[in-house]
Amino acid sequence: MEIDTKPLSRSSLETNLISIISLGSRISQFIGYFPLSTSKTSDGTKFTFSWVSLPILSSLAVLAFQIFLAVHWFLFGKRISIMHNLTRSTEQYASNMTAVLICFQVTFKISVHLFASRRMLSYWETLVTDLNQISSSDLLGNFVISVESWTKHGQLFRSVRASLRHAIRGSLALIGALVVHNFAMFCIVHLFFRERLSSEFSFQERATGMLIVTAWNIMGSLNVFQTIWVTFPIQIVNACLEMITAELSEFNEQEKFREREDLFVTSKTSILKNDLVKVSKFQDEEKLHLCILNYHRVVKILRKHESSAGNGVAF
Repeated sequence: MEIDTKPLSRSSLETNLISIISLGSRISQFIGYFPLSTSKTSDGTKFTFSWVSLPILSSLAVLAFQIFLAVHWFLFGKRISIMHNLTRSTEQYASNMTAVLICFQVTFKISVHLFASRRMLSYWETLVTDLNQISSSDLLGNFVISVESWTKHGQLFRSVRASLRHAIRGSLALIGALVVHNFAMFCIVHLFFRERLSSEFSFQERATGMLIVTAWNIMGSLNVFQTIWVTFPIQIVNACLEMITAELSEFNEQEKFREREDLFVTSKTSILKNDLVKVSKFQDEEKLHLCILNYHRVVKILRKHESSAGNGVAF
């Protein structure tokens, strides 16, 4: 793989961050939960916003489908409940409340994301800028945030990418299993137990009712992808903390080696005139300073994320 010509640049960092969450961003865009577009430029990949884009169209399409489901349930919900043997008043009430809550949840979230799109983009740009202060803090590349194989701590961020992909694929597998289960039960009932079904409903009506209930279940299950975006910055920051810890451990090992090899000189302190102290001849004070500085930068990022998440801006 060809090494990026500007490994410490902000554009390179943003490209790597997007590559970590690429699967989640594509799925979130498709289901209408992420209105930002992924654009490729000469400098790399970045998130942009435009009202005329596929993510916006997807959001509007999902919103329209949700409204269609709500109207259909309002008109035929009672009949669908009876079709599924929900004849008691408490059962019908629970079924109606479930439909209302799913409708409100999906509609509210997509609407908020649409109207807060520019704030989301601003939050993302701020996050990239703050992380870039850590990634470009050392010209030797000891703190580079990247998934590339040539970076010193690339494995930490490749692990974050793998973890996110496993979580996304696991969620998709569970949603797929739910759909397969509904279709399989429908086919089994109509193939082997048709004589026990009420003649009040035709096959087309039962099939439509099954599709509506399955669609409700899918729309409610898609909420899992929201948590992926909320936790993504925290996972990146956690990897940064592990990177800082590794650098501190390396510094500590170097200091132990210097002490064993007697790479110290004695010097009088300015405070106690008669006391002698050991001072390392080759002490890497710059690395220690960068570790402390980057730790404070991580704390600052976490505080910003906490504030943004509390205001509903963090994706």
